[in-house]
Amino acid sequence: MAGFEDEELEDGARAGGDGAAAAVETREEAARREGGAARREDAAAAARAQEEARAAEEAAEEAAKAEERLAAQERLAAEAAAKAEELRLAAAAAARAEAERLAAEARIAAEEAAAAEAARIEAEAQAKRDAIALARQTTKDALTRSIRLSGPKRKKLLRDLQVQWHPDKQLDSGEATRELASELSQLINEAMAKAKANAKARGEEW
Repeated sequence: MAGFEDEELEDGARAGGDGAAAAVETREEAARREGGAARREDAAAAARAQEEARAAEEAAEEAAKAEERLAAQERLAAEAAAKAEELRLAAAAAARAEAERLAAEARIAAEEAAAAEAARIEAEAQAKRDAIALARQTTKDALTRSIRLSGPKRKKLLRDLQVQWHPDKQLDSGEATRELASELSQLINEAMAKAKANAKARGEEW
């Protein structure tokens, strides 16, 4: 009996030891499972963090590239604006130069036209002066020549000169011509009066 009881006690002790060991093993397994889950969570968190870091890095790179593109566009826009301003200034300078050239040509043309008009007026005035001087001299020569003519011829010549230079026939002429007509008419009338007096003195009919 004693041996049997001892055996039962040993079996109970073993069973108790096995139960305690099983409990310990269960706790260890649970701890391992919890540790594995924690490690998996940590790994997942690390992976997420790494993915987020990679995404942030890619976003930063994309932002840098976008900033570079924007800076390049701004440089191109600034260069285009500078070129446009340069062209505008060149066009304005060319327009001013052309306007100045045209103005100079117009001024020269106006001066030449004025000089030509002045020359024309002077030429006309000189022609009138020459014509008046020639008419005066021609008439005086005719009066001188009439002295050598016979009575009837002299009378006819003087009559023709009186008609030609009568002031009433020069009303539409210039002032210089009217003055010449008045001057020559007086000389012709004087020559006519002298010729008439000489003819009477000689007893000739006039």
